[in-house]
Amino acid sequence: MSNVLLESASSGRVIITTDNPGCKETVIEGMTGFIYQGGNVEELVEKIEQFLGLKNDIRRAMGECGRRYAAENFSRELVVNAYINMIAELIG
Repeated sequence: MSNVLLESASSGRVIITTDNPGCKETVIEGMTGFIYQGGNVEELVEKIEQFLGLKNDIRRAMGECGRRYAAENFSRELVVNAYINMIAELIG
């Protein structure tokens, strides 16, 4: 997972990221940010223009939604507990 994307979402920022594993999972397309195919410059430009065309209240709402999504799905506590549970399963 990209720490930069998680930190951005946690601070209420709208994210524009690639569809690469570890990046795309941090975004709900159109709700918390935008996802484009990595390497596709034209699609990146479209996503940036889409973002820039949003009204400020929509951007704010998307950022707030992203913050909630990050807190509910990627908090340190959740991640640490997932690791502990996986280790416990592997150990037996």
